[in-house]
This record gives sequence, structure tokens and C-alpha cells, in this order.
Amino acid sequence: PEEVEDPAASLGLVGSAEEDAAAAKMQAVQRGRSARRDVEEKEAEQLAAPELKRARKKFDQMDADGNGKLDAEEMKQLALWVFSSFHVDGEALPADRQQKEAEKLTKRLDADGDGKLSFEEFAAWFKKTCAGIAKYRKGQAQKKRKQAAAKKEKGQKQPAKAKPAPKTKQTPKAKPVLEQIWAIADDLVKHAVAQQQSGQRNASAFNQAMMELGALVCTPRNPRCDVCPLKGRCVARKENKTDRIPALAKRAAAIKRRFVGFAILWRGNVFVQRRPSGVVNAGYWEFPNWEVDADAEPAALAKGNLSLGQAEPAPLCVVNHSITRYRNRLEMFVIRPARKPRLAKLEGEWLPLAKLDEIPLTAAHRKVAGRLWESEKC
Repeated sequence: PEEVEDPAASLGLVGSAEEDAAAAKMQAVQRGRSARRDVEEKEAEQLAAPELKRARKKFDQMDADGNGKLDAEEMKQLALWVFSSFHVDGEALPADRQQKEAEKLTKRLDADGDGKLSFEEFAAWFKKTCAGIAKYRKGQAQKKRKQAAAKKEKGQKQPAKAKPAPKTKQTPKAKPVLEQIWAIADDLVKHAVAQQQSGQRNASAFNQAMMELGALVCTPRNPRCDVCPLKGRCVARKENKTDRIPALAKRAAAIKRRFVGFAILWRGNVFVQRRPSGVVNAGYWEFPNWEVDADAEPAALAKGNLSLGQAEPAPLCVVNHSITRYRNRLEMFVIRPARKPRLAKLEGEWLPLAKLDEIPLTAAHRKVAGRLWESEKC
């Protein structure tokens, strides 16, 4: 019988078997992509949900007028707060990435016209950002797996994992140890600030808590591990090395130093100086003082450095204090000149005695100020 041509085929409505297979494959790929997008969106929502609750609380605190919107700078600070404590796929976002993501939000605010954003808009942006970050990291992980598989197929030997460097006994004062400790401390303080509520001073409280922990609980000798709140995470305790950690170096020999200082009084005012930059306690205030030899005479020192004529220094107090390995002895004297001194050799200010409480004095000179105040009241 005569073969009849299919009309649909003659009109080009039916493709070849290869074209049908290609079309079916394309549809399958599209369905797969759509399914992956749905999964990624759900995962992003699950990741973002807990942080959005905290962001909502923070948003309400920052919304001072209660109108349900924040301006650009406030929203940028909110975004930085969220990302500083938000870990996508168990990893913390680097600081530069946090800043970049927050700036994206600011640009979006500028595009809105009024420079404000509601929390609903912020939530939608945050979910979308989380999805993008998670997708990027999954892509990077997949890329690494493919590269490893390709090397294996080519018969290339996988590079052996580097052996960890042998542990050495380093003191806490060693440069690499100090750098690591300060980096950890910086991260902890930033985290404390990120959790801060209105009216709280988390950084100050955290620093005080750490000092108290080291002074009262985690002491170099006989630490009180039984009451330590961190005993479950303490490596020294788990490895039974509390008597060997930290590996303290032999202390340097103490060096004795003698300082002589003067509280110069004139009609209820006292002369003070500010310590220059680049020295210990830079920026703090103190009474004029000099480091001297053991046989130096205070009267001769005052005459040579203060040019106060016949004014005689009267003993006020002695303050012993330590800075690192130095054992300092500060001998303070009071001088009451007959007329207001010019003090041309010194740079400083005249302040009323009552104002001394309002300036940052060094610890030793704050004790001197207390003794001076008591002596003047008497």
C-alpha cells in the first residue's frame, strides 16, 4: 500500500526523535531548577527566621517615634547588627561582607525616595540575601568537589593534608599568642555589643567579667575549676593540664624607680599636666613629676625645674605602685608660692581642686589628689 505522509510532519509540527528528547531534557532541567529554587528559598527562610525575630525586637527599639519605619542610617546599623551575629551554613560572615550587604540595603533606601524602610521590606530583603549567600556557598562547595573528582580521574595524587605544626610551649606574652588572644577578645567584645539592649553596656560588663574570672576563678595557681562557668569547654581541664597552662615565662627582675612630684597650689587651684602621646598612660593627667636618683633632693629639684624662688616643698604623701616589672615610688610634695608662678618650663593647666574628679588622672596621681583634698579640707 502507498505510504501516506503525516500532515503534522509535513507542516513542521512534529520534530525528530532527537528534538523531542532534547525538549524533554530541557523541561526536566527547568523543573529541576524550579525545585532547587523552592528548596533554597525554604532553607533561606529557616536560616533567617530566628534572626528576623531578634531583628524585629531591635527594629522596634530603634524605631524611636513608633511609626514603623527607620531612616537609612538606622536601617544600615540594624543590618550590621544582624549580620554580625548571623551565621549562614554555620559560618560567620566576614566584616567586609557584612558592610557590603548593609550598604546594598542603604542604596535600596535611597531608591525608595523618602529614605525610609518598613520592617516588612527589610524582612523580604534579608531573606533574599540569605538565599543568595547560601546559594553562593553551595556553589563553591560543589565546584571544589568537581575539581577534586577531576584530579582523581586524571590519576593525580591528592595533596596530603599538612601535618599540624608541633605544639610548643609558648608564654601568653609571645607575639603570635598575644595576636591570637587579642583577635579572640575583639570578636567576643563585638559579639557582646551585638547582643546589647537599650541602656546596657555589654562591652564594659564583659571586660569586667573576664577580669573577675581571671582574678577569682581561673587563677594561675590552684584554679577553682569546680565553680568555673566555662569548665565544660576548658581544654586545660579536659587534658588535665591546669597546672601547666598557661606556660608562664620566668619573670624579669623587678626594677625600682623613684619619682618626685609637686602639687603646686595657688588660690584654690592646682597645676596639672597631660601625658603626651606615645608614652605609658598617654592622654591621662598628673601632677608635675620627674624620675630621679636615690640621692636627689626635692627642694633642689623644685628650684631647678619650677623656678619658684624661695617656696619650700612640704611632704604630702608617698605612693608605691607597679607597672609591669617596674616598682615605682612616687614622693609627693605641696608647694604654696607667695605669688602666682609662671611655670614657663611646663605645659599644663590650672584647675580648681574640686575639678580634679572630672579629669582622667593616672591611678597613682588619683591617690595623690585624694590625699591633697583631705589635707586642704583640714
